[in-house]
Amino acid sequence: MPAHRFVDHIPDLIHPEDYATDPQGRQIRLRILITPDGIEIVGDAVRSEWLERLLCELGAMEIDEMLCG
Repeated sequence: MPAHRFVDHIPDLIHPEDYATDPQGRQIRLRILITPDGIEIVGDAVRSEWLERLLCELGAMEIDEMLCG
């Protein structure tokens, strides 16, 4: 299980208009970056548990999260 860290900002990849086109909430968007420290995956999803499951399956060592609300 990866470590979780709460951060102040993560870029929005899912936008308000996306909710209307995906009523079942299946959409996940990823941005994959190659950095000097390795591969960084920025993700956004209507249902965050699906994104977290995907990141775990990809072998994430740490997951940054942002509190919404």
